[in-house]
Amino acid sequence: MSMEQVYHNLRYHLQQMGFSDLYETSLAQRVSLLKAYDEFSTKFDQDKTPKDPLLCSECPGWICYAEKVVGELVIPKMSVVKSPQQIQGIIVKKNFPGSKHVTIMPCYDKKLEAVRPPAEDQEVEVDAVLATHEISDLLKDKGIDLKLPIDSKPQEGVLGFSSFDAAVKEG
Repeated sequence: MSMEQVYHNLRYHLQQMGFSDLYETSLAQRVSLLKAYDEFSTKFDQDKTPKDPLLCSECPGWICYAEKVVGELVIPKMSVVKSPQQIQGIIVKKNFPGSKHVTIMPCYDKKLEAVRPPAEDQEVEVDAVLATHEISDLLKDKGIDLKLPIDSKPQEGVLGFSSFDAAVKEG
């Protein structure tokens, strides 16, 4: 079974459970990389020869460790760019005000990232995170096997720029 078939089957079954749609995060990943590049370029342009590295990580476990254990030694050197998960939340919330943004992520630490308090002037970007094994358990509990073909197609999404098809063709 191809990745595309798995994506479409998962999207179909999640829609049947009440999720409005499923979007992969390649656009948000690209935005995150471009923002990190801009941040580095700005720092490099200001210093001509930066004395310090720009520490970039989208791993919430590393961020938490750095903040709590290493502290002021690394915090000023850490990138301020949001992770693709959070950027995707901004995109979803901007296009669908009042919606709930749920992500499926392979690591439990992404749950830590999602519950960090937003800045005063920002709204929550991610409302819930499901680990991939939690999705697997949910599908199993519902008697769903993603390997089995589905009879109908999922409803068309409204965020066309974020579909699996577009990501595969562009990426």
